[in-house]
Amino acid sequence: MGDQEQRYNELFSLLMTTLPKKINASNHKTTANKRENRSKNKKQALKICKFIQFNNKKVVQWMIFDIDTIDGKKAIEVYTLNEMVHEIYAKTVCIPTYTLQTEKGYHFAFHLENAVFLESKKAKKYLQDIKAAISNVMDCDKIASNRLWGIWRNPLRHNFWYSGEQDYSLSSFRHLIKNSQKKFSKFTCKKNPLSVSINNLVEGQRNDKLFLFAVNFCLSNPSSTYEDLINYLFGINNQANPPLEDDEVLSIGQSAYKRKEAGNLFVPKFADRGIQIGIMNFPKMRNLSYKDYLRETKRRQSLSAERTNALLSQKAKEKAMQKAREAKIDLLRKSNIDAIRQAITALKEQQKKLTYVSVAKLTNLDRRTVKKYVQEYDLFRDS
Repeated sequence: MGDQEQRYNELFSLLMTTLPKKINASNHKTTANKRENRSKNKKQALKICKFIQFNNKKVVQWMIFDIDTIDGKKAIEVYTLNEMVHEIYAKTVCIPTYTLQTEKGYHFAFHLENAVFLESKKAKKYLQDIKAAISNVMDCDKIASNRLWGIWRNPLRHNFWYSGEQDYSLSSFRHLIKNSQKKFSKFTCKKNPLSVSINNLVEGQRNDKLFLFAVNFCLSNPSSTYEDLINYLFGINNQANPPLEDDEVLSIGQSAYKRKEAGNLFVPKFADRGIQIGIMNFPKMRNLSYKDYLRETKRRQSLSAERTNALLSQKAKEKAMQKAREAKIDLLRKSNIDAIRQAITALKEQQKKLTYVSVAKLTNLDRRTVKKYVQEYDLFRDS
């Protein structure tokens, strides 16, 4: 089995397990969403249709992007498929699960390990922010790329490259939205009884202090939306040392906004609110004997330690995956260089003229790719 056939089979299996059970599909983009093309057999559609449905109104498991032009030129005139993959990695630090070539440019996609359920407003907003950030950094077609679900090109029916990289988490793209979050700015309000300093955002105090920032914002900006509050909190959290995880920030923002809607934020002392504090959400310990107090404290410490270990394991896993992706890019580069050198040696032995075209024919690489490597590493030297 050749490499391309193996890539085809692997991507086919991944699409079969991650696309909706019933999808729209057609060989024409304009007709793919018509009623007569609804509920097509998925296996058959993947094999014969050029356009298929990814995700649906409820669930998203693929992030797909479209690049048509680069600096006013068609993207395919600027980069080859191979070079486009390198460019995406260079700008996002993530290798797309697959990249395909269109008449004008390229589509690229990331497969998510955990499906995003769009009924959760905060999860949907976070996903939209990530898609917008990637679209901006890659200068994608905003209308096509910012969609969460719909009709896109079937990679199996186009010239494509499948990397094997899948099971991304949304946190893998967190670094792309940090710079796009609204910067922290100071808010004041006469009715606001709370006082918080950025300097207090250190380990052990981050949750409590960030909640106070959230209350500050809600009291000072009564007409603000939930999205305004979340953007504000992310801007502050980025200044913490170290910052909280994204899900903790979202949980704090949701808690504060619910209290704003309920009208019970106007309490002068945070300690007297009687709310559950901390990401572990432990209730306050009251009316316990000393022995029971020690037992409960030990139990909570054990649970907290388990959660910390789980977070550290997840970070280690993501770090290892990132190193693997970098190694794969380096391996692809070395493989191309070795193939070009072997072709140059063969042409010399046959006493044939060395040209980018002759080398490209022997290596099955694009002429522009050959030219890039030959010039970068001076491979025609001594020829």
